Amino acid sequence: MAINGNSSSEELLMLLVKIGQDKAPLELMNVYNGVTITQKAVVTSFGQDFIEIQASFYQYMCIALQGHTT
Repeated sequence: MAINGNSSSEELLMLLVKIGQDKAPLELMNVYNGVTITQKAVVTSFGQDFIEIQASFYQYMCIALQGHTT
């Protein structure tokens, strides 16, 4: 299932929880200064209203600089 701009927060959370339960691979992508950075991530825990993801240092930096990831 793809995440798009029309997905609600609840739909996204449910999808990420399903990914965590299935231990499915997850990739996060950012475009920074014209360079696409795609890194693998792992869902480490989740609850009713949160999801915790372990990503690479570079992905954390992209999120910090841009405020989001795709």
